[in-house]
Amino acid sequence: VDPIQVLEEMENTTEKELNFKIEGENILNFKEYNKNLNSIYAPDLISEIWSNKVLVLERVEGIKINDLETIQKEGYDNKEIARKLALSYCKQIFDDGFFQSDPHPGNLLICNKKICFLDFGIVGELKPEMKKWLNSAIWAIATRDIDKVIECILAIGIKTGKVNKANLSEDVEYLFDTYLSTSLKNIKLSELL
Repeated sequence: VDPIQVLEEMENTTEKELNFKIEGENILNFKEYNKNLNSIYAPDLISEIWSNKVLVLERVEGIKINDLETIQKEGYDNKEIARKLALSYCKQIFDDGFFQSDPHPGNLLICNKKICFLDFGIVGELKPEMKKWLNSAIWAIATRDIDKVIECILAIGIKTGKVNKANLSEDVEYLFDTYLSTSLKNIKLSELL
């Protein structure tokens, strides 16, 4: 990791997160992308007093997404919520190329039968070319096409400099053999990453 690059990224991210004009625009964009989804919500922006130093949103009361006991007590189906959240993130990343990039329990509430996303200070945005390659990678993984996965990895540019394609091929094949045929409950995310 290049420490200077990390510090520059942190500075850039902090400046964006502290500019409420950008956060308000992110909320409006998120609401537009998800306007036809009944299960996804973001608070309304009070635009009359919105500026780069002031952001006022609709107050949202809800249950933190990790409060499984209360969610179940209130009559929600935890598996259905998980499915809707996963589908929402797939849509955000692979269709919209615009996603809320801080999905911790404090930023995800369940209210009025919807998943409410909060805090749009930082969002992820993917250019059309990156979306195309990510979608190709998902298809290649689903069809176990190792060569296509390698092509996608190289196109996305995860690593700069020389790449040993034989080693990369072995690594991708290992990941396929280890993770594509096992249950999610048996996957150790830290090892996978």
